[in-house]
Amino acid sequence: MRNTVSLTLVALAGAFLFVACGDSPADPPVDPVSDAAPVPSSSSSSSTSPDATPPPVDASADTSTPPDASKPDAAPDKCGAAEAKKCADGLGCKVDGDCVSRNCSALVCAPATCTNAKNDGDEEGIDCGGTKCKKCDGATCAAGPECTSGVCFLNKCAPPGTKTCGVGLPTLCADAAPCQADLDCTSDVCEARVCVPVTDAAHRDGRRNAGETGVDCGGSYKATAVCPQGGGCVDATDCEAAVCAAGVCGAPTRVDGKLSPSLGETDIDCGGTMADTLGNPAKKCVSAKACKVAGDCDSGFCTALVCEPRKAGRKDGDESDIDCGGSVDPDLGTAAPRCDDALACGADSDCASSVCYGAVCIGGQSCATAATSGITTCGLKESHLAARVHESCCRSLPVPGVGIRVGKYEVTSGRVRQFITAVGPNLRAWAAAEIAGATAIGARLERQLPTNVRDLLPAAATSGPMNLAIQLGAGVMDKRTPSMAQGCYNGPDAYGHATYWQPRATLQALYGASFPARRFTQAQYDEKPMNCAPNWIYAAFCAWDGGRLPTRAEYVALWGAQSYPWGETRYPTRGVVDYEQTVNWGNAIPNKVPDQGQYFYRHVAGSTNAYGNGADVAGYIASPGRFPLDLTSLRTAADEGWMDIGANLMEMTEAEPGTGIFCDFGPRGPGDVTSASCVYNPPDGGAPENGVLRVASGMGRSVWQGGSYEGHHTFEVDHVQPFRREGYASANQFTLPTQYGKTGFRCAYDP
Repeated sequence: MRNTVSLTLVALAGAFLFVACGDSPADPPVDPVSDAAPVPSSSSSSSTSPDATPPPVDASADTSTPPDASKPDAAPDKCGAAEAKKCADGLGCKVDGDCVSRNCSALVCAPATCTNAKNDGDEEGIDCGGTKCKKCDGATCAAGPECTSGVCFLNKCAPPGTKTCGVGLPTLCADAAPCQADLDCTSDVCEARVCVPVTDAAHRDGRRNAGETGVDCGGSYKATAVCPQGGGCVDATDCEAAVCAAGVCGAPTRVDGKLSPSLGETDIDCGGTMADTLGNPAKKCVSAKACKVAGDCDSGFCTALVCEPRKAGRKDGDESDIDCGGSVDPDLGTAAPRCDDALACGADSDCASSVCYGAVCIGGQSCATAATSGITTCGLKESHLAARVHESCCRSLPVPGVGIRVGKYEVTSGRVRQFITAVGPNLRAWAAAEIAGATAIGARLERQLPTNVRDLLPAAATSGPMNLAIQLGAGVMDKRTPSMAQGCYNGPDAYGHATYWQPRATLQALYGASFPARRFTQAQYDEKPMNCAPNWIYAAFCAWDGGRLPTRAEYVALWGAQSYPWGETRYPTRGVVDYEQTVNWGNAIPNKVPDQGQYFYRHVAGSTNAYGNGADVAGYIASPGRFPLDLTSLRTAADEGWMDIGANLMEMTEAEPGTGIFCDFGPRGPGDVTSASCVYNPPDGGAPENGVLRVASGMGRSVWQGGSYEGHHTFEVDHVQPFRREGYASANQFTLPTQYGKTGFRCAYDP
């Protein structure tokens, strides 16, 4: 009890400020028939003498009979002095404090009365005060019959003349002295009309006593319990809330710097799930704070009623996956790393790629679609096989020591189709708007598209020069290099192999009604890596997808110092039957196996479409990931490498400055004039053709990396020779408009 309690209580008693009363054998009896005195219950005490001290009760001894499950006291909700709620009338009890009525009679909660020598119901003293009984000493009155003592003096109920201590008199009553109210006593506890010392039970008896400022709270008890909103107080230390105004506790909040059990808090301003009356939400507790359940803690782990910190190697806090995603670790003040591809996420911000689709991080937005062909079909074995092991074609991996992610697979035609659907066909206007708007995509476009090529992006689907259909591989713009139609024209006997499927009507609009339909289905083409487009289409795709084309140096990092991406040894191809045991560079095999024709890999082996025909040999290009040996020796921490770096398709790098020109032999627009600088000599000896000079000088170049399914570079069979990783080096590098059926790309993604 605080030091000032006794003096305060004496002062309050002398001034008649508290509602309380003292009693003696000479007090006037209560009229049993008045409204203020209900008829006593059968459990009422027969003793009204202040000397009648009841025998002590052993609260630990259970003298009750076993509960009957058919009765209310068998309800699953607990009640009692030590529980969250008190017991209603008719339920079992051990002590008065167990009951809402504060009257436990014969081990059953009973209604309160004004004649049972108890401080029960809403009484303020023993059988006095409240809404039913006569007023206690010190209460405001108008006439004597209102008071227990029968005397109203100066509008206050006066003590009886036999009273020697307590309220209304100069001295409070010592322990063992007669009393009628708690405020009569030095201890502020009156039990069975006798002053008794303060015990723990006094702080669970449902009344304001024992130095408390509110019912069972505040005052000397504030170290372990504080008063709820509306409870009495002297200052804010008596309250659960941070405010004590006019002797009443205010409402607790989630930001008041105090522990608020009524809000479910387990530590100061944290824990639980309830918001406060101002709308402030619940907060999780940081490490070392108190908790009751795992949900109280930021980490999600509550051990021995204390919150654990976030720990490596497990998913905790608001992380979306193990050690990644989510917000700032409150203990460290740092954000968790973003999650790599294929890890769980709840929002784009959880992912290193900034793309969360289907609660999984994916490498780029081109795979944020319900489509499957070229989206989820990358990996080992063909899609029609039950033994296939496929994953997202957008999977990108962090490059050790470089600080970027690079696509695990070559970009598929299906992914490019998602790009065209989203922004086309007027890519020129789209790119200009992104750059003018200074968007993140615009910044990536500006880096990769030199100013003299931005207007070379297609502006229409099928009409006019450099239209989208041509740039997606229905033909080529510059016929001069590398050779003939570059494998992108799929007319009769052209042996084309463009992998971007376009409707026959689109192709016929370009080449006439006799132009043949594509040999495979759109779904089969969509699974294959994209080819036959100019460098700026690839750059535009990567910018939209969230990345850019890799640089030469970044390809060097992926390849490593060895002859081949996987090491120094060349995988043999002679005599190999299972294509998965080599890499897709089959036409370099001397003495070709007759039934395989010129090529090693065949799409859907054994089918009538296995080889293709004179108009379409795209079946020899494998979908990404089909050759498990074409895997880099460079690995991530999770032991993953990059697929098809060595072969399948050569791959374009980011644009580099150059001095070339751009001659367009495709459809012409109004005012287009051919140029003598643009000459194409057909290999069959036909008449030379002149194209339109679109760029007279300064056309940049792109380095092509790796080999292709048609070989390219060095493929000695009988002895190891260093592989030329950069195809067409130095002066033989091709300008950015070059479209080639043996060249594709993959994207790099900056942090």
